[in-house]
Formats: sequence, structure tokens, C-alpha cells
Amino acid sequence: VANGTLPNGCPVILNTDGTVSAVSSTTTGQAATPHFVVPGLSRPNQQRCKFALDPNNDTKFVCSYYTAADAAYTNVNICVGTIDKVNKTISFGTPFVPHTGAMEQADGLTYIKSSLAGYHGRFVFCAELSPGNFSGNCWSMLVAGAGTGTTITLESGPVQYNGGNRTTYNFVDSDPHHPGYFMVTHGTVGSTRLCQFFMTPGTGALAFQSSHTIGAAKACNSFMYNPVTVGQGVYVGGGTQPFNNLYIWTVDVNGQNPSATLNACPHPRTVNGGHNATYDPNPSNGGKLITSTSHSIASADGGSSWCVVSTVSGQTVTYGTEQQMTTGTLCITQFAWHPSNNGTFTAYATPAQSALNPDGSADTDMRFVTGTLSNTTMTIDI
Repeated sequence: VANGTLPNGCPVILNTDGTVSAVSSTTTGQAATPHFVVPGLSRPNQQRCKFALDPNNDTKFVCSYYTAADAAYTNVNICVGTIDKVNKTISFGTPFVPHTGAMEQADGLTYIKSSLAGYHGRFVFCAELSPGNFSGNCWSMLVAGAGTGTTITLESGPVQYNGGNRTTYNFVDSDPHHPGYFMVTHGTVGSTRLCQFFMTPGTGALAFQSSHTIGAAKACNSFMYNPVTVGQGVYVGGGTQPFNNLYIWTVDVNGQNPSATLNACPHPRTVNGGHNATYDPNPSNGGKLITSTSHSIASADGGSSWCVVSTVSGQTVTYGTEQQMTTGTLCITQFAWHPSNNGTFTAYATPAQSALNPDGSADTDMRFVTGTLSNTTMTIDI
């Protein structure tokens, strides 16, 4: 529902009552930004917001987050986002809580990347249950209407992949070349591991398969299969901040047996603030690898975001020229590519502490923005 009329192409904001309002193009603070705010999410828990686009429906995504009032890291919320391409708006369904109680390191969220009907609308969420044994666990869930609806039901889980030792940085991605298979990466005492799972089509049942140590303990900022090249993926992390090491990992032709070592390809930017890496799924782009950096909000440029469009050949990364995407108001922390493979993406962004709304008030809205990749140039729609 809109408050008033919405001219074609006008940016809007989602209000807390579910309505959307046009954003004026005349501002006294930062420039007007076409963004959509997740209900209940604000700065204290911004780093734990994750989202994944439906590979079979480019108008749907799911996002997981702690609410603003949740200082104790309990009761993660997961909700469905629906993109209205005509009116350029996003609406959110009713939040679903897969587990009641303490839950930390809630970093893992992915749809099963398969066109098979039995996987439509099914996704995986990973986190650490605590206190107690601090075990890493997976849950499978289903968006109603085989992915077309706005509500979520729990199908399987929690299924444990590490118990007794604390798990950190629980990232997950689905193998786009082997339907139903997905892999979780996590840190534990003294090592980093890759854990392989399989989801049964039609039921969402999860089966833990194996765990593989791939090196010393590392922090992780992103983890993804290569959607173009079979048997390869990227991992961004490091032992200490700024987590700027990029690693290429491999599996065999059946998607099994991850490599015991990671091939390090240090990123050229070393500023603190975190790095994110995603592959462009468009085959015509040759599987370009996009790495982005959000500077520390205390940095000289106030929290800008930068990106590098690179190419991967075997286990070698050739980095392109660094580009500045935002100028001191927004930090881009996560990308998800639209299944149409046309170079369009959605990004999750957090405002710098100095950012202002058009009325001059502090901007604390965590939001989603859109952008495009053309050849080697990234553009954010802000």
C-alpha cells in the first residue's frame, strides 16, 4: 500500500506499518536512497543480517536477522521479501523463528540452487546453538507455495555438524552443479572445516555426510561455489582482521572431497572492515569474481565501500582496478545475484555512523539496495 502516488522510477521507503512512501529528491542530509528496511532490524545487530535470493524466482528472497532489541542473541528471525518490479518496492512477510533460545554466529543462509521442482522454495539456515555445547547446526525450511508465498515452515533440524567445540563463522552455500548438496564452512578450536550435507527433494530432510579439515583456524567473511566452473569455490577470511585473504578451494567432479589446503590469493586492499566475494553467475562474463570491501566506519572516508572485478583461472586470481561504490554514507556488506544472470544484483547495506536522513536526523536503517555489473564496472543504485 502506498501513501499517495508513486511516479515511475521514484525511490520509496517501507514504513513500519507495512506501507511505502515516496522519498523526496530534495534533501538536506545525505542523498535520497531507494532502499527497503527490514522490520525490527537496526544498527546493534546489523552484522548478523544475511539474505539469499531465490534461484527460481527473482522476485523472492529470504533474510535472517536478530531484532534491534535482541542484545542477548536469541530467537533469530527469518522472513520472506517480495520484490515488486513494477512499483519498485519490497514487502516483507511475517517473521519466522526456527529456534527459541540462545543462538549465535547466525551467518549461514542459502536456497538449494536447483531447478528441480522438489527443491523450489527450500532453503538452509546455519547457526551455533548456545550456551551448552556450542554446537553448529543446520535447519531446512520451506517458503509457502513452492517459494511463491510469504510464510515459512520448518522442515528439518536442527542437524548438528560440530558439537563440543565452539563453531564460528557458520557460512553455507548450495552446490549449483549437484542438486541437493550444500557445504558449511566453520571455524573450531585450531582448525577450519568444510562440512557436506544433502537435502532430500520434496521433504527437505537433511543428512550430514562428512567433515573435512582444510587448514588452521580462520575467520570467514564469505563462502561461495563457483556457479560457472564445476568443482571450485571461494573463501574469504584470515586469522586476524582485516580478513583480507582470498582462497580458492576445490572439490572433485562429484562435488565431494574438498581440497585439504586452500590456495591463498591475498586481496590488494588491506583496510579493516571486512571483505565479501561473489561470483557473477553470468557465463558470458566468464565467471567474474567480485570482491568488495567496506571500510571501517572510523576510516578517513567515513565508511565507504569499494569493489574489484577480478577473473579466476584455475586457482589464480587476477585482480582488476579498485572502484569506489559509495562515498562515506553506506557500507555494502553482502551481494546476491539475480537468477536472470543479467548482471543485476541486490546488496545489503549499513549506514555509516555519520549518515543523515533527508530531514537531517541520524540514518540508522539497515537496507537493501540494487545495482548492476556491466563488463568490469559496478554501479549501485543510490
